[in-house]
Amino acid sequence: MTAVYAATGIDVTPTERVPNSPPDSKERLGDRWQAVAVEAKLMDTSKEFHIIPPGGGGTSVGWVRVMDVSSEPLPSRVASVTGSPELVALSLDGRRLLAVTEEDDEYWIVVRTFD
Repeated sequence: MTAVYAATGIDVTPTERVPNSPPDSKERLGDRWQAVAVEAKLMDTSKEFHIIPPGGGGTSVGWVRVMDVSSEPLPSRVASVTGSPELVALSLDGRRLLAVTEEDDEYWIVVRTFD
């Protein structure tokens, strides 16, 4: 829950904001997510990271280690299953958290670094 709060708490400032009203908003979100994930070094060289399963009940499952071998941006794939691109991901070393949240008329990409 600490990670979820770090991404969704009231004191959160997004790293990126993407308006969610244009028809291409999910594609723009995916493009920005990919760029931010690379810059923040979310994935290691084998493209592995942790994710809280999106949708209801994910926090009770906890972190799941995944390998992202798809070229389609992660938020788009999450939205195709859950209806929303919201997700929380963490680097394997637990030091970099990236999340997508839906806030009013924007998607937020949130990056947190832990020492």
